[in-house]
Amino acid sequence: MSGRSFFIKLAVVGIALVVIVSVYLAEINRTKNIRENCTATVGGYVVSCETRNVRTRHNRKMGDAYVIEASYQVGGVTYFAEGTASRPFDIRDSIGVNYDPDDPGVAYVGNDPVSSKVPLIVSMAVGIPVTIVLVLGRKK
Repeated sequence: MSGRSFFIKLAVVGIALVVIVSVYLAEINRTKNIRENCTATVGGYVVSCETRNVRTRHNRKMGDAYVIEASYQVGGVTYFAEGTASRPFDIRDSIGVNYDPDDPGVAYVGNDPVSSKVPLIVSMAVGIPVTIVLVLGRKK
């Protein structure tokens, strides 16, 4: 392997890692913005509660938490929101919903908004194989 092709492959690996970390940080920022913008509160009702492996603000890592989905109304329009909680809720339990007064469809219930793993998984699913193929390359 020539020195030039090694550095090109190294650069590709570096770019792939930057993309993966950037996607992860963007998701953290998205959930932070939801918390900051959801300043209004309205009563809602739990429509589902299940245990999922999610990242929460409280433990700052992936772990099991209760993910709650609740329905709520603002201005006569019904919306749905998800969030995490440290305890289970029964269906039809009353629960407070934090929503964005400028965009009532943006909301969360419980302790935190649910952090999606989809962007991270997709970027890793694409980035890692591409990096491996480029690093290993084809023998000439």
